[in-house]
Amino acid sequence: MRIKWAVGGLLAMLLVSVAAYAELTDEIQVYTDDINTPREMGLEVHFNTTPQGRYRQAYVGEVTPHHGVRLTPEFSYGLNDHWELGAYLPMVRDDAGNYYLA
Repeated sequence: MRIKWAVGGLLAMLLVSVAAYAELTDEIQVYTDDINTPREMGLEVHFNTTPQGRYRQAYVGEVTPHHGVRLTPEFSYGLNDHWELGAYLPMVRDDAGNYYLA
């Protein structure tokens, strides 16, 4: 199970580092040990918003959380009983209505 998380984490970092267009604050995601059966596709959607928050940038390029909306579809595909592939598509809308792919 630890290998799955390590490989998944490395793949996620690689995907984010290659396609990073915006700096986003972290969000908390809670996972269980569920896994797709072989050849089963899955989709989880992570959604959160900050009704009131910090609106000044801490660094250039940061998307501040004030009135922000974050949406992250997580696609998965079961390879076998112990492994699955996953891909995240993190997106954000800032308080001015601009959309970013992070």
